[in-house]
Amino acid sequence: MSVQCKASMGDDTKKLLSEFQHEVGMFREGYNYMDHPELSLRIARSYMDNYPEFYFLDGWGTPLGINNECSSMQNKDSKPMHGGKRSGSGRKKGLPTENVRLVSDLADEFKQLSNYYKSCSDDERSELRSTLSDLLHEFG
Repeated sequence: MSVQCKASMGDDTKKLLSEFQHEVGMFREGYNYMDHPELSLRIARSYMDNYPEFYFLDGWGTPLGINNECSSMQNKDSKPMHGGKRSGSGRKKGLPTENVRLVSDLADEFKQLSNYYKSCSDDERSELRSTLSDLLHEFG
């Protein structure tokens, strides 16, 4: 035994569908609803919200069909969510630095001095710069 069943639309649904198609501009000469996806999407979603049966009726010219078409068009126009700059990424700013070449024998001591300097308060840094300047003038 086999049962064949075809769903049919009632006259009310057909009338609503026809109203929707005219409102979205499907049969307006020189007008293409695809050229105005935001408006078409808003109209389609309004019909789907007001008449829930349109959530299940898919195909050409239906609110669900136009909703899917226009949504995919909007997704193509939007920028991808991967790659590119991200806020807050990258190296965090600290004290300004400068590359300096020095004799290898002094490298470890100057690295220690630099690390100590980074951990100091502003007053301690000022005092350390003054002390280094005085020391260099003694040798100079």
